[in-house]
Amino acid sequence: MNFNDTSIKTTAVAATLRKAVGLAAYLLDEFGDSLDFYRQVETPVVERWMRESYPEVIERLEEQGAYEHFRSHLDGYRENLCSAACEAEYILEYGSQDSSEDGPGHIIFSGLISRLPADGIAPLDEKSLLLALMVDKHRKLLFQNRHDYSVHSVARHSDIWLPKSAWGRCDIVTATNKGADVAYILPREHFPPGLQRHTHEAYALVINVPSWVAPSTLVTPTHMETVNIAVGTKGNERFLMLGNCPFLIPLVANEPKLALFRNHMPVLYLGDDINLLVEYPWNPVTDFCRCMYPHIHMDMPPETDDESVDPDSFREAHPNAIRISEIRPMPLLEGPVLPWRELERLRRERFQAEPIPF
Repeated sequence: MNFNDTSIKTTAVAATLRKAVGLAAYLLDEFGDSLDFYRQVETPVVERWMRESYPEVIERLEEQGAYEHFRSHLDGYRENLCSAACEAEYILEYGSQDSSEDGPGHIIFSGLISRLPADGIAPLDEKSLLLALMVDKHRKLLFQNRHDYSVHSVARHSDIWLPKSAWGRCDIVTATNKGADVAYILPREHFPPGLQRHTHEAYALVINVPSWVAPSTLVTPTHMETVNIAVGTKGNERFLMLGNCPFLIPLVANEPKLALFRNHMPVLYLGDDINLLVEYPWNPVTDFCRCMYPHIHMDMPPETDDESVDPDSFREAHPNAIRISEIRPMPLLEGPVLPWRELERLRRERFQAEPIPF
């Protein structure tokens, strides 16, 4: 990308733009877990992630009057990613590039491109570079489990001992005194110390578990399914099912909360004898649409889905299912905000190497 546009006045502004676009590219690579992701991700999603993960960079752009330049560069980068994803899908499916005259004329050195010496080699344009890197990344993902925790060091589910004293500013007494139908969004800066090493996500969902719910129903399966339940004259409503359907989350009503998660939805189940973290795969860019419209005819809204389930039949099949009626912010006690996220950002800014280009 060219950061030397005549409308960009100073070297300092150009440096901030370069850093911001590099960090946005890093986020897209970190949370892009499929080629569908790169085809579907929109600029506002990446902008929100930047404000959540790197607010100091966004503040600097706004102070320098360069935010619109950043958005323009990000739009162009995202379009190149989308184009590269489409071509990468063709290559991974058929084993070679489309031979059309409009396609890039570079040979793809998958797995070797980062080792090629710069001297004596014609520079690759951004689209070709992204295509090469994307083919390499997603060829590897075809042969490995995305939940390879020997690599990612994140537990799929784990028992965690969390005494009330470990919750810092969180009002855990108020939270646990509510019914099981009320869940809470817990930001990372308020995670108990024992929780942080088990997930990379910036938020977790906290759910109270009644004593009659067996822990085994919460961890099996560790993927999320959906169900469309008829609700009388109001039409149908589609729900996420957590675990062996002890909990149901309405999709439409909770779309803003579900958008807070990036690759997984960490759910902290709390009960009399339970402190259990289950990390369900969840990417809002691709999974929300997939869950809302799971059929081939993507234009079929839930209220007209002829595969909906009668509520009485559903209750008979899942007598212990609990509907999450509301997801609230985690209640807090009086006191200063814990600076976990700020400390993490400062550490990243100081020690992070140059971001990779997608």
